[in-house]
Amino acid sequence: MNRYTLGRQKTLAELCQKKDEQIETLWALLDDISTAGDMFKPENTNYFRYVEKTCSKRSEVASSEDGQTLKIKGLFD
Repeated sequence: MNRYTLGRQKTLAELCQKKDEQIETLWALLDDISTAGDMFKPENTNYFRYVEKTCSKRSEVASSEDGQTLKIKGLFD
């Protein structure tokens, strides 16, 4: 049993599917944070600048042109 197995032993395909779902969920949360920053532009506080900078770093790992299809950089390209 590996460290990613909870309960019954899962196949590699099941583990990969679960990781894909987690990645997509986390990406969507980052996208929501970025969108909220655009919608509710607060005063240019240190916090807001930090959040914008941190959200922009996600493009170093992955990209999404249409908000639906997520492309992980370095994977199958």
